[in-house]
Amino acid sequence: MRIGLLLKLMLLSAVIASMQAVVSERPLDINSSSLNGSDPVAWLNKADLLLNSGKYNESVVAYEKAIDLNQSYAEAWGHMGSALRNLSRYDESIEAYDKAIKLDPEWAMPWNGVGASFGDLGKYNESILAYDNAIELDSKWAMPWYNKGNALYHQGRYNESIECYTRAVELDPKFYDAWNNKGFALYKLGFYEKAIICFEKAIEINHNFAKAWNNKGKALKLLGRNTDADAAYAKARELSNTV
Repeated sequence: MRIGLLLKLMLLSAVIASMQAVVSERPLDINSSSLNGSDPVAWLNKADLLLNSGKYNESVVAYEKAIDLNQSYAEAWGHMGSALRNLSRYDESIEAYDKAIKLDPEWAMPWNGVGASFGDLGKYNESILAYDNAIELDSKWAMPWYNKGNALYHQGRYNESIECYTRAVELDPKFYDAWNNKGFALYKLGFYEKAIICFEKAIEINHNFAKAWNNKGKALKLLGRNTDADAAYAKARELSNTV
C-alpha cells in the first residue's frame, strides 16, 4: 500500500510540474491583469507586444512605466525610440535613442534608430554618421548597411549606395528590399540589365513584391522590351490591388 501511495504521489508531482511548465511557456497577454506592476521587465515585455501590434501610443506609455521603475534600462529607452519614430515623433525618438546609447554604448540598435529618425527628417549627413556608428559596433548586421544605402541614394550618391546594398545582401541574401533598392540605384545609373537582375532576385525571394515588379517593368521598357514590360506592370497592378 505504501509503495502504491508513493507512486501516486510521484505521478501527481510530475503532472503538477508539467502544468507549471506549460503555464510558464504561454505567450504574454497584452491585456493580462497578472502583470507585476513593479517589474520593469514585465512592462518592457508588454510594451514590446504593443509595439509589435502597431499600438504605438500604448507602447510608449508602457515603456515609460518600465523606465520609471528603472531609469537605467537601456533596452526600454531604445525600444521606446522605435515606438516614437513610428508615431513620427522624430526628435523625441532621437532623444530616447541617445539615452539608450549613453546607457549601453556597445549596442548598435539605437544608433541605427538615430540614423532612421534623422533620415525621416531629411538630415542625411547626420543619418549616415549614425549608421556608420551602428556598423562599427556590428558590421555583420545587414540593416544599417541597407539604411545607409538609402541615405546615400537620397543624396544622389548611387555608386556608394550600391556598395552598401551589396554588403547588405551579402550579409542577408534574403533581404529583398535591399535587392530591389540596389536594382533601382543601378537603374538610376543607366545599368538596366544589371538592375533587372536585382529586381528578379527580389521577386524570387518575395514573388508578391509589387514594387520590384513595377521597377522591373520600368527597366524593361527602357530596353525596348515592351511586351515583357507590360507583363511586369500588369503583375505589379494585380499585386497592388490585392493589398
